[in-house]
Amino acid sequence: MKLTNKQMDECFNSLNTVSEKTTGKLGYAIARNLRKLSEELVEYQKLKDKAIIKHGTKNENGSSVIEVGSEAFEKYVNEMKEYMSISHDVDIFFVTENEVINSDLNGKEMLAIDFMIRKDNANE
Repeated sequence: MKLTNKQMDECFNSLNTVSEKTTGKLGYAIARNLRKLSEELVEYQKLKDKAIIKHGTKNENGSSVIEVGSEAFEKYVNEMKEYMSISHDVDIFFVTENEVINSDLNGKEMLAIDFMIRKDNANE
């Protein structure tokens, strides 16, 4: 599946939010996709981290943060823009609609993993 760095980052974050709620084949697919996306995002994440340190301010924990909508955020987005749009072929493991419907995920969570749902079973 062709995904940009930005899309992969969003998919990774979505999967992270639901990963502990799933078991069986759906849980396996989510864990596998988290690993694949993590591997693909290594360089992009390093660039993001450097840009956040460069443009952000330190919070009480010593971590660099950028407030959305701030001038620093605009500079961060401008610096990251060219990297956000780079696309990759990612080996996404797909699941069927039935596997998702029969899970404990709510509608919002199902929507978060929509990119890996197929009407037919693409992996068999």
